[in-house]
This record gives sequence, C-alpha cells and structure tokens, in this order.
Amino acid sequence: MNRPIRDGFFLVWRHQRLVWWILFVNLFLGFLASIPARVLFQPVLGKSFYSNQLTQSFDVTVYLELLAKPEVSVAPVDAAAAVVAFVFLIYMLFISGGVLAVYRDDRKLSRSQFFESCGDFFWRMVRLLLCSIIPFGVVFALIAKVQSVTGKMASDAPW
Repeated sequence: MNRPIRDGFFLVWRHQRLVWWILFVNLFLGFLASIPARVLFQPVLGKSFYSNQLTQSFDVTVYLELLAKPEVSVAPVDAAAAVVAFVFLIYMLFISGGVLAVYRDDRKLSRSQFFESCGDFFWRMVRLLLCSIIPFGVVFALIAKVQSVTGKMASDAPW
C-alpha cells in the first residue's frame, strides 16, 4: 500500500542533513539581520526598565512606545531585513534544485553533483517564482479589496 505521508517523512529523515543545513543558514542570516536592530536600540534602551520588558517577555505596547520615540528610526533595520530576505530568497532558489535532485533520486549526492543540480535548476526556479507572482498578486489584490469593502461596511453599519 502506498503511504505518501510516511514515505515523505522517511525521505526527509534520511536526508535530514539538507534540512539542518538550510536551518543553520537561516539562523546565520537571521543573526545578521538582527545586528542593526541591536545597534539601533542599545543606546536608546541601555539598562532601562523597558529593555527588561522587551527581552524577558516581549510586550507589544512597549515596543510601539519605543518606535514612537523620535530618536529611533527603523529605516536601517528595515533595509537590513530586506537585504537579508533577498539573500535568503536567492539562496533558497539556488539550493532548491539540489534538494529536489536528492529527493528525486533518494541518494546522497556528492558536493559537485549537488551543486551541479542546483545550477541546472536555478533558472527553472526563477521562472517558477516569476510565474507564481501573478496568481499571488491577484489573491492579495482580492484580499485588499475585500478588506476595504468590509471596513467600509463596518464603518457604515448602524450601532
């Protein structure tokens, strides 16, 4: 009997090295993205009471209060996050071809074979990404339209 969930789980389990590699690259890029926030917030927070509320248990109201301060500009943090997100996107587009080749053949590839598969599939993944932008754009436009209509209906509704 064919059991796709179980077979898929064991396939990922056999090749979990790929999952760990992607996780560690993601953690490293997340650490790089957090450096500008630490540099920006350290002089403002220092050893204040608010820093304790943000590090021990994240309090949204304290964070919004922090963002309302004139000496805090989140533009560098946003720019760094956008750059790191773009690097991660390109990395995942590149590595997806090798991951698919490993899962398709269900065998451990050498480094050269893995990166050869990554290069072979890279432009296919880019095309797939570009083709998926159109349906996602339509879905997000519909969501925005529904939200605007429901917001107008809610504001016009009688008490």
